[in-house]
Amino acid sequence: MKDTVILDIETLGSVNNCVILSVGMVAVDSTKDYTFKELIDNGYYAKLNVKSQVDAGRKIYKDTLEWWNQQGEA
Repeated sequence: MKDTVILDIETLGSVNNCVILSVGMVAVDSTKDYTFKELIDNGYYAKLNVKSQVDAGRKIYKDTLEWWNQQGEA
């Protein structure tokens, strides 16, 4: 039985009005082990439209954007 949902949200800030770049989630049975492939195959991932969020008043925070720009490719 899947009893746990793992959720990952990537944003351009750490406050509630920041732009959300992407959302990933997967439901799992916390008593089982999974391979990375199984998690990817059974998960959900979506990129969100940055422009539409900015147009709606959501914010991009410079310090977070600079942090993202320093990160390598996944």
